Amino acid sequence: QVIVRVNEVPTITGSSATVCEGSTLTLNTSVGGGSWTSGNTGVATVNATTGVVTGVSSGSATITYTTAAGCTDTYAVTVNGSPVIGGTLSATVGGTSALSVSIDGSTVTGGTWSDNSSHISIDPSTGVVTAASSITGSSQTATVTYTHTTGCEATATFTVYAAPAVTSTVTDVCVGSSITLSATPSGGSWSGNDATVATVTSSGVVTGVAAGTVSATYTDAYGGTSSVSITVHALPVYSTTAATAVCVGGNLSLSATPVGGTWSLVGTTNKATLSGSTLAANSSGTVTVRYTTSTGCYVDQQITLNGLPAVDAGSAQSVCAGGSVTLTATGASTYTWDNGVTQGNSFVPTSTTTYEVTGTDGNGCVNTDQVIVTVNAVPSISGSTTVCAAATITLSADITGGTWDSDDDGVATVS
Repeated sequence: QVIVRVNEVPTITGSSATVCEGSTLTLNTSVGGGSWTSGNTGVATVNATTGVVTGVSSGSATITYTTAAGCTDTYAVTVNGSPVIGGTLSATVGGTSALSVSIDGSTVTGGTWSDNSSHISIDPSTGVVTAASSITGSSQTATVTYTHTTGCEATATFTVYAAPAVTSTVTDVCVGSSITLSATPSGGSWSGNDATVATVTSSGVVTGVAAGTVSATYTDAYGGTSSVSITVHALPVYSTTAATAVCVGGNLSLSATPVGGTWSLVGTTNKATLSGSTLAANSSGTVTVRYTTSTGCYVDQQITLNGLPAVDAGSAQSVCAGGSVTLTATGASTYTWDNGVTQGNSFVPTSTTTYEVTGTDGNGCVNTDQVIVTVNAVPSISGSTTVCAAATITLSADITGGTWDSDDDGVATVS
């Protein structure tokens, strides 16, 4: 006799024939004590004892259960790829962000989006997230979920940030000058809306170009924006009719537009003093004056302080009554003498006089000098006008202290 044992063929059952990548599926069998194997462990693995199938990658795999008697059954399992959420997972309050999803590196459509928070709302079809208009604190988080048509899901944390805030307190700038804006949170960039009025660098440096207003906008790293209005003020202008040079000892009236500003001397100097808009020149050289308006904008103007000409009336002169003298001054460009004297022209003085000359140089600066001209009386001789040879006569003069001289000692001598 021979005994033929008929062993039961196992039957595999499971709740599903599909599993998501990274998820598990538990298979059951009608005959215990056997072992499980996967025909493609690159797609799905199976616990040899429990029959728990784990999805590894998209594809199909055959799961085999073998009893102790060697009887088998197979079960086809399809592994669906797990979705991966992409896009910008953050937004500033009131902002939006379009999320995307891919499976195995390829973008997919369809499926359903959802969220679990009042901080955001998400379009279930498009995945566009709209952040709440306000939040508590600097940021809040929410969970977004994408469910593919295969049932596979993906979740991601979405962060809502508070709107950026401009912290700059200075919002005025002069043409040609710069200010630096600031805002929180850091890490964003600045831009302007009118480069003909002011340029705005990404780091927030605003440089005035022309009078007017410009809007500077700060965009944070999450797309949130905050704007501030910048006023660009025109520079004052030194009057074209106002003098830019003054002689030492003189005063100069400063003038600029618009009116209402204040004048000051730039730097430390004793070459000039300033009272209101009047500049007094103390010594030659140059000084810089500054006119500042109520907006803080200013214009600098260099003023030349011209020294006075070194007028020299010449050396004192002495002349006998009836004689002529010529007065010639130096050190200036033009000269004017008092008492009717003309520069370089001879004249006959009538008495001892101090003459003053006024000299003017090429800068219009004036100085004076004096010279004395002494007029001496002519002596009168009295006495005999004849004398015998070898005899003497005595002459006298009405002015004493002088000396006598003969023009021909061969005829007569005098002592």
